[in-house]
Amino acid sequence: MTDTDFTPDFSDIEQDADDGGAPFILAYDSLAEAVLLDAIPPDLMRRIESDEPLALLVSVPSEDWLLPIESALGDLRSWDHVVIPTASSRKRPGSIDCARMLARGLSVAGVAVAPERQLPTALLTAADARIVVQTPSNTAIARVIAQATGEAPADMPPRLATGLDFFDIVAAIRTGSTADDCVRRLKAAGSSLTVVDPLVADVPPLEEMHGYGAAGEWGLKLVRDLQDYRNNILSFDRLDRHVVLASAPGLGKSTFVRALAKSAGLPLYVTSVAGWFTATDGYLHNVLKAVDGVFATAASSAPAILFLDELDALPNRETVGERNRDYWTPIITSILMTLDSATSGASSRLIVIGATNHGDKIDPALVRPGRLNRIISIYPPEPSDLAGIMRQHLGADLPGEDLLPIAEIGRGATGAQAMGWVKQARAIAREAGREMILDDLVGAVAPPDETPQAERRRHAIHEAGHAVIAHRTTPGCVRAVSIVHRGDAAGSTVTRRLLGASPTRSEIELDVVSTLAGRAAELVILGEASVGSGGSPDSDLGMATRQITALLTSYGLGPNLIFVADAQDALDLLRYDPELRTTVSRTLAGLHERTVIAVRQHRAAIEAVADALMKRRHLSGDAFAEIVAALDAKARPKKGPRHG
Repeated sequence: MTDTDFTPDFSDIEQDADDGGAPFILAYDSLAEAVLLDAIPPDLMRRIESDEPLALLVSVPSEDWLLPIESALGDLRSWDHVVIPTASSRKRPGSIDCARMLARGLSVAGVAVAPERQLPTALLTAADARIVVQTPSNTAIARVIAQATGEAPADMPPRLATGLDFFDIVAAIRTGSTADDCVRRLKAAGSSLTVVDPLVADVPPLEEMHGYGAAGEWGLKLVRDLQDYRNNILSFDRLDRHVVLASAPGLGKSTFVRALAKSAGLPLYVTSVAGWFTATDGYLHNVLKAVDGVFATAASSAPAILFLDELDALPNRETVGERNRDYWTPIITSILMTLDSATSGASSRLIVIGATNHGDKIDPALVRPGRLNRIISIYPPEPSDLAGIMRQHLGADLPGEDLLPIAEIGRGATGAQAMGWVKQARAIAREAGREMILDDLVGAVAPPDETPQAERRRHAIHEAGHAVIAHRTTPGCVRAVSIVHRGDAAGSTVTRRLLGASPTRSEIELDVVSTLAGRAAELVILGEASVGSGGSPDSDLGMATRQITALLTSYGLGPNLIFVADAQDALDLLRYDPELRTTVSRTLAGLHERTVIAVRQHRAAIEAVADALMKRRHLSGDAFAEIVAALDAKARPKKGPRHG
């Protein structure tokens, strides 16, 4: 008894040997048997051949293998019931028939691509053994070729069947052909069907990459552990090999994975999770079939890396609306089961890496231990990393030039932007008909500023106010000050963290003073403030308001000892609580007055830094500190001559 849609009939095909001896065996008939025999250990084979009652699970690489493996199973012994999921069914086959047969001592086998999702629960829980059918080994392929052609192949490249499905292999192994011709066709089929990412060749190895922080450390450790695996020092299941990479767009998640594949010497398969839905009609069965196909193709080349880009295309089941819950829940549940098999199955040799621009939107079940394990965040590279990235892409251009000062100007940029600077600098040199010079790169990083002089002066005063007051609050904290435009920002002041892990109220208030110093500097030196301090939650006023509101409602540092909201949600309370709004406004006004007083005290330093910014547009932390130190030295009273 078999749950199948149809059984192809090959009874009219017969091929006899030319010499009148034993007939050649068609690859269709021998391939499934060859891989099945490879997958069955001797002790299980004895149980199968003994005709004792048996409940058996067989997982296969793809749907193409279902019917051939069912037929091969039938050649080994007689089964009372064989379960195969049908293409037309979207539901798991029922357990009643299986349970009844097993209870009567009958033998039942189940064959599926994803047994945990596609086979009856009763068979899964009662299974006596499980067979994992994998891509045919060269030994199996050589045996099938010999049976079809009457001769053994003289030479076979490693892992000849990698990436090929059942019918791809069968079509290449032809009776009446030579063994070497069969090998040639298999090689050609593999080359034409491969989906291994071709861009791996265009990136440097991971060891030469810069700016990946914790992700880089994880990747380099994985490369070392893979070498231990190849040397039989470490088993594959001991590798820390599944993670999700999260970052803002442009920080090089895809480049990182390609560099990892290059260093690891493994094939890389890239798929977009969003593409699973756009490339199909969206129906449950077809989406899951696409998912199974992706994992099966990667598994056929294992050990291999499977990169799941746009992982946030799978919504978090905790936040998905009721209207769409019935659609998403079975899809996500099925994908989780596929991940279980691919990442923690006994025969798994896959490294699965997800990527997202929205780490906070990932379903927690995806990143639990045993699946994708955890999220590793990638942050914008430090200037030293940007300099390394530019040096990589410059190649032989600008040899010996110190790129760190230029990278300091571009602080806060992404690796992709750094690569773009190099391309733009090359274009400038090419248009001028000469070799690249350093000014070409400087011009790409900091294009000429066409902002009116008065407006540039305001930007310089604003950033100098932030920098000087932050320095007075925490000496040495300023890392860079800039009026180079980055997106919507007219300038930036980069500081080392001013607040510790457990700040007090006075420390938070000092941090707010530094945040308000740009506005206060405009007011004191230019006579009035501009809109540059407000306009968004990430503006100076937005951050200061959030800090004071959190101080009063989340941190327990206000007059009332109460927790009302998470610090990130504190701003929402202001819309509905006029009393809180009044208290926050009064507190901010008082801190702003403190800031104005501080700016008046340090006006000379602020104007000196602003003057330097007008000339240079960017100051490193050291250059800023030298300006302030020089003013401080002038301000110290000189000691008069000592009289005896």
